Amino acid sequence: MQLIGDGTRAYMEDYNYPDRVADAGALILLSGGVTAVLGTAASVTAIGDRRRCTRLHAWAGANGWRCVEGQAGAGDWPRRFRHLRGFAVRRYVAGEVSGLAVVAAECTHLVRTAAGTGKADRAHDRRPAALSVFVIRLPGAWPDIAVTGREPHARLLERMGRRQAVVTACRREPHARLVGRRQAVTTGDGEFDGRFRVEAFDPSAAAALLTAPVVAAHLSDEVPLWTLQAGELVSIEPRPLRPENVLPAAQRLHRTAVVLGHPRDDGHPRG
Repeated sequence: MQLIGDGTRAYMEDYNYPDRVADAGALILLSGGVTAVLGTAASVTAIGDRRRCTRLHAWAGANGWRCVEGQAGAGDWPRRFRHLRGFAVRRYVAGEVSGLAVVAAECTHLVRTAAGTGKADRAHDRRPAALSVFVIRLPGAWPDIAVTGREPHARLLERMGRRQAVVTACRREPHARLVGRRQAVTTGDGEFDGRFRVEAFDPSAAAALLTAPVVAAHLSDEVPLWTLQAGELVSIEPRPLRPENVLPAAQRLHRTAVVLGHPRDDGHPRG
């Protein structure tokens, strides 16, 4: 039985059918290759996550900390970080540093993969990114205040038409935003006010907290960017939580508590 008649054969020859079939086959192979690469990358990521999880559990057990999977016990973190799209807590470890309760959590949020395309709000234009969030609970009454970094070159690069450079090189680091009505605070130190942005609910109380040692610690990069709200001192690092990073980051945040005035000589925190 002849499956392809003469007329059909002539059409196929005019249409360059063999080359079209070859191109289609190559496209199918290419698509399959891309799918395989993406699948392999996802598998590698999953394997790395499992290994990091195992190491974190082992580290917590060896150091007297506890490790918890998921968001159980994370409190109002989703509300506190609602400005970070898709924010979620994957796991956390809890322990003490110099007598203060510390929580170190591995979290994720969605970040843009393209800029200036007008499609950044679509789901396929965002990818998950890891965050390490560190929290120290300070006893006593403290003003709510946030110290974040400025983007000194963003406006200049944007004027030069280098929008992608603005996004990739000058994006402000993720931070814990104060929840509520905020006001800007300045210290009068030109270098500090140029490099850092300070926001608070009570500017006068926040200004009293920003003493000369606090300013000097920031200018020397001795302390991280931080937020203090409801007595919780929070800092963020844009990377996965690894055992070797827990104590150094927690100790830097503890140093922040010390320069802020915990504990004071009279035994009471600054309020």
